[in-house]
Amino acid sequence: MVTNNIPRLPDWKELYELAVMELDTAKLPQRITDARNAILDRAEETFAKRGNYHESHTCAALTCNEHTQHLHSSTSPEELTDALNGLRVMQREYERREWENGQRGVAMRKMS
Repeated sequence: MVTNNIPRLPDWKELYELAVMELDTAKLPQRITDARNAILDRAEETFAKRGNYHESHTCAALTCNEHTQHLHSSTSPEELTDALNGLRVMQREYERREWENGQRGVAMRKMS
């Protein structure tokens, strides 16, 4: 998405929710990857802004409505860390289930 000729990163929260809600195990790895990449992009953007001297000037140039949206769109490092940890747990659980299903498949083939 492009806003005021500035490309916007995908909404990491939306991608995170899509990953959490995904029931199709064939789609889950890609959902997790998409969400993780968006979160990492957001973290990079957040940390870059903290070190950016001109951020206060940018905020001053925003209209009242844009400033309010800017404030509500800000993300804490804790939120990003929590989301990454949640994705890590989902990834491990997915891999565990895939491994168990593979082991059951091997056991079933041995039995037949």
